[in-house]
Amino acid sequence: DEERIELSFLMKESLVEGNILVIFEGLDEVPVHVDRSDLIKEINTLLERGIDYDVMHDKLTYSVHEQKDIHNTRDPTIGNRFIITRRIEGNYFEDIKFFIPRLTIKDMSNNALKLFCSSYMKCINEISVKTRRVGKESNIDQLYDEITQNKDIFHLTINPQLASGIAAVYNQCEGQLPEKRIDLYEKAIEKMIERLVTLYIDSPT
Repeated sequence: DEERIELSFLMKESLVEGNILVIFEGLDEVPVHVDRSDLIKEINTLLERGIDYDVMHDKLTYSVHEQKDIHNTRDPTIGNRFIITRRIEGNYFEDIKFFIPRLTIKDMSNNALKLFCSSYMKCINEISVKTRRVGKESNIDQLYDEITQNKDIFHLTINPQLASGIAAVYNQCEGQLPEKRIDLYEKAIEKMIERLVTLYIDSPT
């Protein structure tokens, strides 16, 4: 409880001082029962006004002084920062009144995939040597070759997050990928459940 109170105070203090990174992750995933327009209004208010601390009521309040800017963006070294993420589809940013740089994560290119796969295999080899799991190192191109030989799975790797998941399945299945996409999903879920069960069993009661 003491640590929680200390952390709460630190966060309030940092917000008032403009030293916080605020992340609204997955704006398009707001539940249907929540009015997204109300959420956008709250975001606009947060961007529009500074934050003060009400000592009497021990809570954060919006400043009476409008900033008309995103917390001192005229000086990029000062003020709270905001990141809002969403899928490409939909106009979820249209009602936000303030300029926020908009960036799109590109699909993973073939060269990027090759670099990712080789880096992943190098890491696996290093871990294997340290833990003495295998006596022989795997070919660093092995994962990339496995992926590119299967069109269905190769198509999934344009998404960096899915590419990471595929690599994890490959490692957990001892250097083999399922031939069909549905089998890949099944293996990924199976391994995820196994890991959760193991964590639960190993956790102190």
